[in-house]
Amino acid sequence: MIGCRESARLLSEQRDHRLPWRKRLSLRVHLMLCGLCRVYGTQVSALCGICHHVGAHSDEAPGAMPEERKQQIKAAMSKEPR
Repeated sequence: MIGCRESARLLSEQRDHRLPWRKRLSLRVHLMLCGLCRVYGTQVSALCGICHHVGAHSDEAPGAMPEERKQQIKAAMSKEPR
């Protein structure tokens, strides 16, 4: 059985891609037993939703980040190891 630390990692990882079935099953079992991780999963989902909403409307916001700065951030993030 996985612990809370692994559960948190998997909750974040599943936002990027589909987990293998064994990891999905392990995460599901852990979430059935751990209320704190269920709350964390809900918070991660809510935060991702907020970020997507803000990102979709960021060009409309006053003081929106200049395109040049966005490109600099994207370039820096692509250089970081995952």
